[in-house]
Amino acid sequence: MDAFSRYSPFIQDFIYSSGWQSLRGVQNAAADAIFNTDDNVLLSASTASGKTEAAFFPVLTLLDEEPSNTVGVLYIAPLKALISLNVLTLCAPRRESLLQNGTAMHPRLKNAAC
Repeated sequence: MDAFSRYSPFIQDFIYSSGWQSLRGVQNAAADAIFNTDDNVLLSASTASGKTEAAFFPVLTLLDEEPSNTVGVLYIAPLKALISLNVLTLCAPRRESLLQNGTAMHPRLKNAAC
């Protein structure tokens, strides 16, 4: 499976605009596991290996394909700063859609520049 081509267009745009030349091994492996199983997935890799994106990209793609009427994802991160950075960076392209759908967002995220 080619993980990049399986991602939603807004994820592909993010990867391209970020100047990435390729996905990392953990990102390809995670995409394969998340897209091809209903089982839970646990990612383990070294620091700065791309684990966050490895989980976010396929999960956000699945939510984009089939939006949830309730809680679609529960994301637990070790640091408040990491959560803010991830939401601002990875979810900014979807911010307008989230606001239009009435999704509750922290005021800092509502006003974030995209």
